[in-house]
Amino acid sequence: MKQLLFVFTLSFSCCLLAQNLVQQPACLDELSGLEFINDSTLVAHNDGGDKPQLYFLNLKGELLHTLRIEGAKNVDWEDLAYDGKQYLYIGDFGNNDNKRQDLRIYKVDMRNALQVESLPATAIDFYYPDQETFPAVDSLKFYDCEGMIYYQDSLYLFNKTRCKPWNGNAKVYSLAIDKTQQAATPRGELYIGPAGWWQDAVTAATSNGKYCYILTYNRVMIYKIKKDKLNFVKSKKLKPVTQKEAIAVNNCGLMVIGDERSKLLRGGELRIEKWGK
Repeated sequence: MKQLLFVFTLSFSCCLLAQNLVQQPACLDELSGLEFINDSTLVAHNDGGDKPQLYFLNLKGELLHTLRIEGAKNVDWEDLAYDGKQYLYIGDFGNNDNKRQDLRIYKVDMRNALQVESLPATAIDFYYPDQETFPAVDSLKFYDCEGMIYYQDSLYLFNKTRCKPWNGNAKVYSLAIDKTQQAATPRGELYIGPAGWWQDAVTAATSNGKYCYILTYNRVMIYKIKKDKLNFVKSKKLKPVTQKEAIAVNNCGLMVIGDERSKLLRGGELRIEKWGK
């Protein structure tokens, strides 16, 4: 299994070209996961409590199709990852209180996803080998996860730190895609920032194989993947601050960011931006 390493060599090979806002469909009031299955079609899901369903959208934010995942339960779905060819991975690993012992990822064969009403899933159960208590003590609350990417036959998890005092780091783990039960492999830590969980906690992640994108509530951080290393490219602030929970990027460099709809922070829009390379 190859390992992604983290280095911070500055490069400015990405630039913002354009931006557009479209409304999310009403069924996605708690959008929490987003991924491209082709360059013009998105798949999405709601946060925990919704039915085990995936929603397919076009780039106008219009609902194209709803797919039920058989044998699955949405305890706390938080992110999606796609291998670009066949399999979609649904991360049921939200763990706000750091006490869950039923962490799971659902693996779904997507080849006929737009033509059928339901599909079965294979469950990948996992645990964090370095978590000693449930819940974890406040100073060690590293075990909530909201970000996941697929890279070279592995899944990488970027955890949402909730520790007190805040240390600014996100723990990173990897999982094998061909094992149904396993311990997550620790891969080190990624420094996000000093301001606390509202600004510097990972809320989603995605990759197109060349770049890795880490989302927080107020910005996106871009890394170039080269020789199994993440090289920091730039950080882009996102305004206004909303509960941004989902990010997807296609092979053309089109980035889509989604947020949850709330009375306090509003939201409920897809932010579509074109990034050059």
